[in-house]
Amino acid sequence: MQIDTSGLRVEVDNRTASYTSVHSSDGELIIACSDMTIVEEDLTDHALKHIEAFKPSTVVLDCNLSLKTINNVLAHVQISSGRIIIEPTSLVKSRKIGSLNHPVDLITPTVNEMNAIYESIDQNGRFNDDWFEVIDTLKLDDIQRFILKGKLLELYNEGIIQKCFRILPFARNILLKLGKHGVLTLGQTKESIFMAARKSQIQTANFYIDYYPVPPENENLEIVNMTGAGDSMLGYLISHYRTLDKEKLMRNCQLASGLSISHAEAINPHLKNIQ
Repeated sequence: MQIDTSGLRVEVDNRTASYTSVHSSDGELIIACSDMTIVEEDLTDHALKHIEAFKPSTVVLDCNLSLKTINNVLAHVQISSGRIIIEPTSLVKSRKIGSLNHPVDLITPTVNEMNAIYESIDQNGRFNDDWFEVIDTLKLDDIQRFILKGKLLELYNEGIIQKCFRILPFARNILLKLGKHGVLTLGQTKESIFMAARKSQIQTANFYIDYYPVPPENENLEIVNMTGAGDSMLGYLISHYRTLDKEKLMRNCQLASGLSISHAEAINPHLKNIQ
C-alpha cells in the first residue's frame, strides 16, 4: 500500500507519539493512555502550507491537534468553502470541539465522546435557546416510532439523541458510532454531506435521522486487534462519501472497521476489496 509522505513533518527533538489501551474480550475499551505531545504544539503554518499546496475539498482533523491549530485550519478552510470533518479521538480530547470558533461539517464520536462534547459546549455557555424552536419542527410521534426498540430506545432514554440535535449548530452532521449496535447519522437536511438515493428514515425540512445496524458480515467477528477500527471506518468514509449512496457507504464503513479488528495489523490489506 503506497502512501504519499510529502506532507509529513519530522520532529527530531520530540518523542514519537504512543498509545496503549486495554480492551475486554468483546472489544470494549477498558482503559487507555497516550502521549501525543508531538502534535500538540501549534502546527498551523505546516498545515496551511500543505492545504494551500493540495487544495483539498475535504480536510480531516482529529482532536490530538492543539485547539489553536484546529481553529486556525477551520478559519482557513471556511474561507475556501471546503468541508471539515473532525474525529474526536478520545473522551478527554473530544471536549475541544466545544471551543471551536466555526461550525464543522461532520463529527464522528462514540456515545461517550458525544456526552463530553455536549458538556463542553454547555460549560462554555454556547447553547442558544432559539435553536429549540428549530428542534420543535421535528414530529415527536415519528421519532418515537423510529426509536421504538433496542439500542435507539436506550439512547433516547439516556438523552443522547436529544443532545445530538442540540449540537447540530456546531456540527452540521453527526455520525454516532455505536460499536456492535451499528451507526446513527443525523444532521441538518440542507447541510447533509451524504449522497442519498432515497429520503432518510426521518426527514423534515430541517433535520434527517438514519440508523444503520451492523452488517451481517460483522456479526460474531473474532476480535484480533482493536487498533485502527475507527480509523479504517473514517478512512473509508472520507474516500467514498462523495460517490457512494449513503446506505451502501454506512454498510461499507462498518465492514472496513470489522476487517480492521479481525486482523493482526492496524490496516487490513483486504480493505481494498470491499464492494
